[in-house]
Amino acid sequence: MRSCTLIFALTLLASFAIAGCLFNKVSCKILSITIRDDDGFPSVFIELNASDSIKVKLFKGKALIDEKEIYIGGERTLSLCLAGYHEIPEKGTYHVKIYDMNDNLICDSKINIENPKLVINDLDIDWWKEEKDYVLLETSLNVTNEENVPIYVRTLRISIDGAKSRVAHVYNETINPSSTSTISACTCIKGISDGSHSILVNLFDLNGKKIATFSSFDSTHLDFSIKKAHLKWYFEGKEYSITLPVPKKLLSYCSSLKRAQTEDYSFYAIFPVDDNYISFLSEKLLSLHDTRDIEEKVNFVASFVQSIPYHKEEEEYPRFPIETIADLEGDCEDKAILASSILAEIGFDVALIRLHEHMAVGIHPDGVDYQGKVYYEDESGRKYLFLETSNVGWKLGDACERFKDQKNYTIYHVGSKPLLLQECEPPIRYKYLKSDFVVVEDKIMNFGVDDASNVELVVDFLAQHDLSVKKYVSEKFGVKAGGGRLIRLKINSPRQSFLKVRVDLIHEGKVVQSSIFIFE
Repeated sequence: MRSCTLIFALTLLASFAIAGCLFNKVSCKILSITIRDDDGFPSVFIELNASDSIKVKLFKGKALIDEKEIYIGGERTLSLCLAGYHEIPEKGTYHVKIYDMNDNLICDSKINIENPKLVINDLDIDWWKEEKDYVLLETSLNVTNEENVPIYVRTLRISIDGAKSRVAHVYNETINPSSTSTISACTCIKGISDGSHSILVNLFDLNGKKIATFSSFDSTHLDFSIKKAHLKWYFEGKEYSITLPVPKKLLSYCSSLKRAQTEDYSFYAIFPVDDNYISFLSEKLLSLHDTRDIEEKVNFVASFVQSIPYHKEEEEYPRFPIETIADLEGDCEDKAILASSILAEIGFDVALIRLHEHMAVGIHPDGVDYQGKVYYEDESGRKYLFLETSNVGWKLGDACERFKDQKNYTIYHVGSKPLLLQECEPPIRYKYLKSDFVVVEDKIMNFGVDDASNVELVVDFLAQHDLSVKKYVSEKFGVKAGGGRLIRLKINSPRQSFLKVRVDLIHEGKVVQSSIFIFE
């Protein structure tokens, strides 16, 4: 729970404001307008000085793009979104229009936006020696944004000698206007012979539109700066070992990310930036133990993850798979996330099973006898065999007494699905003249691989004992995969007093995430 801000326009000040409106026209001066990224949203930042309350609206032609209201005069800076999360604004003429509270136009400022112009200056490749051949492990590009709007690079397609190619999700994907930065992607293309190779790179935005191209040559070479993760373990009495590269920029990026405020840890298993690395790891594991037996294949993968030393964290801190590989240690959540990502990549129907103070993997394999095995059912009745990954020796369907028949559990499917998260700002209550309302601003992102439809926000005003005194339901909207929406709601305050506001993110009728704010 977080405390919320309350803004009150006192009756005396309101009286003066009314008098000012009667005798003086509201004035507003735009001091500056700049365009840059605002936490993933391309935004117009407007510095202005207003004598009273105003409305600020952003138009493209006659279409309203975004708007805000300001209820206290003075000098301030506000931002309006030009497009959705990680979307490049369309070319065209935009207008920032400012109105008084009676919708009288005060001023109008024009903004011209051109098509994105991204220049790739240089290419840097991290090569990994794998037996006789090389792996194109990680690709980095030095790029310059030559236009006046942020550019967001979603994916990279790299081709070698016109023969081998790979698509990868880009990290550090935001390039602000008139700036130069480095973007990277984990490519993991195997089987590259020693020598010089022609490289072709294409960059694409969130909508799949190509925004830059670059060609060059690069030669394979040993890179001793790449960290190695080496592990030995036993399965069915036989010793196995594996040595894995740790992509430097991928590890740095994942380690820098704020942990998501969700109990659905499939977020870490399906996060797309490491897809090629998980594919590389999975293929390497299966090459060590070739079997068509389903249970044996699952148990072999489990034995690899189980052999990673268990490390109990003081506070729960879920890790991305690359973080667990790099450290070669993890707790039950970290190891379950890693195992689920590998097994899902291999092609199994996989889930994470959240139990009281524990997490395990669930597998729904075809053609396997469930008799005598421990399993948990999802909401549809689909059975997932229990797979313990925390410690060595456990096989598919085995569990200690504590986890054989727990009633309080949640299943999170790992695979192709939307994965919605919200970042809700503390709601603000305004008492302006005769009005009394609450403004809610919520960022909704979809980190999954499928688009989400039938999404809505439910805002619940709670009194003592969490008694609901008013409930507001937004219109339904959609969020594309990898994209996001900024939702602003202006809700009349309930007549009854309230102590809390709860904002529920709803998808397909189910609560995905809740944020609770206390009004002091």
